[in-house]
Amino acid sequence: MPALTTEVQLYLKRVRDTLRTGPAYASAGLILGTTTSRVQLVAQDPGVLGNSINIAVTVPAGTSALAVTVSGRTITIALNVSAGVPQAASNTATLIVAALTASAAALALVQALLPTGSGAGSLSTAVALPLSGGAGGGESGVDTLPLNFLRAQDTASVLEVLMEALTLSAAITATGGTAVSVQDTGAFIANTQIGNTILFTGNTTAALAGRTAVVVSNTANACFFATGAIPATPAAGDTYRVIGTFSNPDILALRGARGKGDAPPGNLYGDSRSVTNAFVRIIQQLVGSPAFESTLWTGNSAAAGSSLSTVVLNTRGGAFRIDEFKNMKLAVSGFTARKVTSNDATSVTFAPPLGSVPGAVATVISYPQDRTTAGLNYTFAPGGSPHDAKYLAELLRAAQVAVTAFVLPT
Repeated sequence: MPALTTEVQLYLKRVRDTLRTGPAYASAGLILGTTTSRVQLVAQDPGVLGNSINIAVTVPAGTSALAVTVSGRTITIALNVSAGVPQAASNTATLIVAALTASAAALALVQALLPTGSGAGSLSTAVALPLSGGAGGGESGVDTLPLNFLRAQDTASVLEVLMEALTLSAAITATGGTAVSVQDTGAFIANTQIGNTILFTGNTTAALAGRTAVVVSNTANACFFATGAIPATPAAGDTYRVIGTFSNPDILALRGARGKGDAPPGNLYGDSRSVTNAFVRIIQQLVGSPAFESTLWTGNSAAAGSSLSTVVLNTRGGAFRIDEFKNMKLAVSGFTARKVTSNDATSVTFAPPLGSVPGAVATVISYPQDRTTAGLNYTFAPGGSPHDAKYLAELLRAAQVAVTAFVLPT
């Protein structure tokens, strides 16, 4: 798996927090163990909400494996024991971080990290402690709007560290090739290398040494290039490295925004489409499935007052901010999706019009993933709106998970 250092993971976490909240928040945290057994835990949600997360390390009776369970906001780490005695080799900081990361319920609450120098030491003592240090927001959640925006340069840096994690430091040995491909023994996952760069490091075919070629497609045992991309056919024994470059066009576009100003809409971050597309592509290419859609509001429409192009929503006594859902996706039960063009305190207007006036039916407003079909291409509101920023934070987290879980070729 790609290695993201603790420092890089904390940097990405800070970027996500800034997108969601602005700079006034701090995430709660806790360090278990000492020196080589340290396990650093950071609340996924920034703010005081993280202070309500509790960690319990237990030493069970009998014999059992290392296990992580979650109940409410309490994460329990049951150490590996034999006849009630903790087994050092099975309770290392590295294994505990892996167990926490593998638990979807625990990962939803905390990010588990290994501080520099930690990993080989083991936990052996029962302890129960809360996370602390969270600041900003309220006990019910993250509620401060993200009024400070990241610069295009910041988002370019995020993409760069993710691409660096997908770069192989060791060479792969080819089993042969063609005029437009290099072959191996099955190192790859199909089409996960598109846009990455192959750097030939030599060994057998002298004409290939130092040459690079961009992957246009790949199977399990071959990477393919455009016609004329390489000067000779790879032979068995040729060595090459894979360099993560498929986000480079987005990085260059963001870097090119330098000098246009750091505040939206003066640079490309002002129209979050570029960054959103980059994160979505990472998720789709590495995971092989579309990015999620973030639900912003769900409930029922109201029959009274609705029309072919406007739906009155049952806000349950609340009120929307004017145009907070502009350009979002509207799904009214019984109809195909529509694009919101505006909204007031209790209703949304959309296009194109419906074929009939809806009654009191289920209705969902969501922040859509990028789509390639023109008729379903919901353009994002420019200017770094709160919904834009929060959705980018969700996509960044999903992209980070996709990168760390991806199996690098060998």
